[in-house]
Amino acid sequence: MPDDNSDKMVRLLEEIRDLTRERNEKLDTLVQTTRQRAEDALQRQKEAHERALAQRRRFLWILTPLLLVAIGFLSYIAFLVIPSEQKQDRQAEEYRMRVQSNYLSQPH
Repeated sequence: MPDDNSDKMVRLLEEIRDLTRERNEKLDTLVQTTRQRAEDALQRQKEAHERALAQRRRFLWILTPLLLVAIGFLSYIAFLVIPSEQKQDRQAEEYRMRVQSNYLSQPH
């Protein structure tokens, strides 16, 4: 009888050992897949960050010349076009004044 009980105990202990090994293997697999997923997610995040930086650099390379062109165009308008229009307005006003003074100076 004691030998029979000890055999049962040994079988139960071996079964517990086997189940524990299976559980540990499953846990190891789960840990490895979770770690791999986390590493993949981190890699994708790094790649997305790099793409965003590259896109920002391209945008700045395009935006900077456009801003310089816009500043040049506004400077052209401010320094050449507007003063010449003001000069034309003054000339037109002077002409109008001359015509009016000539009209007023003529005898009726």
